[in-house]
Amino acid sequence: MSESDDPYVYPGTTTLRNRFGLTDPAALDRIERLYAIDRATCAIPRGSFDLAHLRAIHHHLFQDVYDWAGELRTVEISKGDQQFQFRKYIPTGMADVHNRLVGARFLKGPVICSVAEQAAVIVGDINYIHPFREGNGRTQLQYLKQLAQRAGHSLDLAHIPASRWIQASISSHSADYGPIAAAIAAALKPPNRLRFRAVDAPGGGDYKPAEPAARGRRLYFDNLRTCNSRPRLRSSRPEPTDRHRWPIPLPLARPHASLRAVPKSTSRAVR
Repeated sequence: MSESDDPYVYPGTTTLRNRFGLTDPAALDRIERLYAIDRATCAIPRGSFDLAHLRAIHHHLFQDVYDWAGELRTVEISKGDQQFQFRKYIPTGMADVHNRLVGARFLKGPVICSVAEQAAVIVGDINYIHPFREGNGRTQLQYLKQLAQRAGHSLDLAHIPASRWIQASISSHSADYGPIAAAIAAALKPPNRLRFRAVDAPGGGDYKPAEPAARGRRLYFDNLRTCNSRPRLRSSRPEPTDRHRWPIPLPLARPHASLRAVPKSTSRAVR
């Protein structure tokens, strides 16, 4: 698309039409960033991570600068040799993203690497859809931050440099989501506490955290691996069946009968 065919720019320039009437691209860039940063400190609209949610975030960030904030682009756009999604397929593309998120339970899980990898595919595809004429990257980051919170983590956007995010977004255009996943993983923070669940034996009862040695129960801690965690050793125990597919179990709360039979006088001191 040539500049003369772009209704979003002033005639004879590459500057987007804006509410300040600025025709200098550098001046507009400064003003746009100042207002977007200020809006980002306010309450970002929340939603169900669909197209309407993404539009609400974009409108919130850029409402002071552009009249078309929050509106879907009406032109085809590209950057370099990368063509973004055709505008008529924007609703379809975002509907697919939303359906995948619903199917994945909005990426809920304690493992940072897994969350980062799944979120990278989602955000990379949203970047390819590119719903807006300008401001897609900053909108995606706020969307991603809320998605991380929904998944049970916190995302510190200060740990994602703009240059790194731009290069990662370019790579995702070719379905290479690794750089985006690495950027997300570096900014994710794990949950504040260990999460556990109890699996009651037949005829059990209500589980009470204050009684970890209750008979007939086993505690199972969620695997809170991070990207830098060491790989776990393979267990010699047989794999669980589909009927009993549980996380890695801890030892039984009560000692084995053979251990209980050992007299205290013959026990060895642990050094």
